[in-house]
Amino acid sequence: MSRNNFALIRHRAMDKCFRKKFAHYDIYKLAQVCTEAIEEFDGRKRDKLISTRQIRKDIDFMESESGYRAEIERYKLPKEKKVFFKYANQDFSIGQSPINDEDAEQLRNTILTLQRFKGLPQFDWIEEFSTKLKELNGLDKPQTAISFDRSNFLKGLKWIDPLYLSIINKTTLKVVYAPFNKEKETHLISPYLLKQFNKRWFVLCHTDQENYLTNLALDRILEVLPHSHPFRPYPGDSPEDFFEDIIGVTNYTHETVQTVTLQVEKSLWPYIKTKPIHDSQKLIKATESEDWITFKIDIKTNYEFYAMILSHGAGIRIVSPTSAKNKIKSLIQEMELHYRE
Repeated sequence: MSRNNFALIRHRAMDKCFRKKFAHYDIYKLAQVCTEAIEEFDGRKRDKLISTRQIRKDIDFMESESGYRAEIERYKLPKEKKVFFKYANQDFSIGQSPINDEDAEQLRNTILTLQRFKGLPQFDWIEEFSTKLKELNGLDKPQTAISFDRSNFLKGLKWIDPLYLSIINKTTLKVVYAPFNKEKETHLISPYLLKQFNKRWFVLCHTDQENYLTNLALDRILEVLPHSHPFRPYPGDSPEDFFEDIIGVTNYTHETVQTVTLQVEKSLWPYIKTKPIHDSQKLIKATESEDWITFKIDIKTNYEFYAMILSHGAGIRIVSPTSAKNKIKSLIQEMELHYRE
């Protein structure tokens, strides 16, 4: 703990002193008590006492609006020249004091940030706690300073909590699922990981349907129910490994990883460099005289990969392998047909 973070220990030590009705503490005795409290906490003997200047600063803070707003009396005893300190109301304690403005403001900003995760399990308390903070005097709602890429109208968020608990507790579920343009299905699943991609949530799971790993989109789930079939452990070291060799969530497990070589226009390269297409991205060739930068990635090609390539328009092109190059050519030709008169 840093020296500044010992402030709370000093404040609590003095709080105990100020509450004692039949004991008297001057500035030097307070310094001794605070030093002993820090030694007990830190487990190290101090060479010298905390300075009386620091103790006076602590008292000023405890009395301040940004501190605990404590009413601390200064008084003298008969035949004593020393000044002693105690609470005016000895039933007062900083432990009972409402949160100070500075801490409340920090909490409000933290709550505002956490509210970006609305819908996630274990975050239901945020709304209630935020309402309580609004009751603090003199605090206005802070300006939004951070915004995440999310959709307020996304379906399926209500399934995150039961899926999350099932993953943690290694229990199985019965899921009624409605794929796009297909009849609804029933899956008996062992869930492993909740994954967000492109503003949508998915659950990686083993399904009894054809006995394989898959990602189910939460916005296509109609019902989630407990089930008693045996939980099947993830067939690997970590569920996150399932996404290691792909872009997005579609993993054709029967396919192998291949090296895809790409070229990007020099003007677009800074964006690709600072936000890599994939973690495996490596630069192959880049010279000042060339208009195109060559790089490679090691992935399994899927729908999300081709959609990402098309999103960059004419600024990026596939060099190899031929299968990936022909696939993107075919997609471009189909797109061109849509715009023929």
